[in-house]
Amino acid sequence: MWHLLYNYKFLPLLWIAVHIVALFKDKVRRGIEGRQNIFERLTNSIEKLDSISPRIWIHSSSMGEFEQAKPIILALKKVFPKHKIIVTLFSPSAYEHSLHYPNADVIEYLPFDTKANTKRFFSIVNPEFGIIIRYDVWPNFVWEAKKLNIPLFIANATIRSSSVRLWKIFYPFQQLVYNSFSKIMTVSGEDKRSFELYNLTSEIITVGDTRFDQVIKRAEDAKLKDVLPEKVTTGKQIFIIAQSWREDEKITLPPLIRLLQERENLLLLIVPHEPTSIKLEEMEDELNWLSNISHCRLSEILSYNNEKIIIVDGVGILTTLYKYVFAAFVGGSFRQGVHNVLEPAVFGLPLFYGPRHTNSQEAVSLSKIGAAKIINSTDELYYQLTLLLNDESKIKEIGKLSSDYVKQNAGATIKVIEKIKSVLNKK
Repeated sequence: MWHLLYNYKFLPLLWIAVHIVALFKDKVRRGIEGRQNIFERLTNSIEKLDSISPRIWIHSSSMGEFEQAKPIILALKKVFPKHKIIVTLFSPSAYEHSLHYPNADVIEYLPFDTKANTKRFFSIVNPEFGIIIRYDVWPNFVWEAKKLNIPLFIANATIRSSSVRLWKIFYPFQQLVYNSFSKIMTVSGEDKRSFELYNLTSEIITVGDTRFDQVIKRAEDAKLKDVLPEKVTTGKQIFIIAQSWREDEKITLPPLIRLLQERENLLLLIVPHEPTSIKLEEMEDELNWLSNISHCRLSEILSYNNEKIIIVDGVGILTTLYKYVFAAFVGGSFRQGVHNVLEPAVFGLPLFYGPRHTNSQEAVSLSKIGAAKIINSTDELYYQLTLLLNDESKIKEIGKLSSDYVKQNAGATIKVIEKIKSVLNKK
């Protein structure tokens, strides 16, 4: 019954809804257009591989999930060097940004989840093994893999307590889907208990989150790069507002400007979440209205003249910027939900973010152990930052809590690889 409902009721409605949304959302439209001729591209890519090498299929939804896949891919390349890695992505932005990722042999969109598409996909790719990252589980792909006896894992599996997947009315459907996996590897014991509610026959184990391994690797790479010249950083205490939206800036800019006026050696980096030309111009107008403090863009850094605020107008360098700062405010937390808190935490930074942070388990945990402060007002941020700036030992003490948290939760990749080895070595 659930197969029929999914394929003949839900999918047609979803198809209609997606095409309606595509009329108004460029990202959705790009996803539809990008999947045109997908099987021709996929066939051409697979034919370029040697025919005798076994293949591993890895699927991620978005850029965030693909970052979680990367340490697994690197480890697989070392442990199984003869295997070819076939990566699929759902999000158009993830697909577009990942096309030149060097450690995958093929990168392609995941076709829409129809029965015909899944049959065609597996006939072309013919993977020996498959792994899905986190939550982007499409039933027909899962069912077809089981029908073909292709072992399939979920890594970094998680279920939020508020998820509709935990509504009891959906238990039979979830059971049908998740019983098609060989192993479900959860982030936490709480996630494991949530999956156990479905009374699955699939093995459910807790291995942790590969994101911790990835942020450690990214931090190691970032420390080898230089973005800011010495003349900018020498003798400065640098604070960063990272991945900020307008709602975040309304709270954080007033107290930071006040501190910049009070402290000669304080420097502020602002990294907007979307550094479009319009956004950058609006931010510059806002800074001019708030004060007469000098500012410049990062792209103008070669002509730096001791400006107190640097607006980062490029992308892909945030991780490197964290190595220069003593503390960070992570944006999104006064809007829809906090952005990545692990990347600054791995650098051993005291963290600040707003009340909308419960979308991130790590943000909740970091605040519980005292590595992060939840800010609700401009006065509160001014007070907490003043305490830090007046006490160098406090910065180191809180920062150690951050870095220790990341180190203590690392190692999930090794556990995932050991489970994959137990399957592939048998084959």
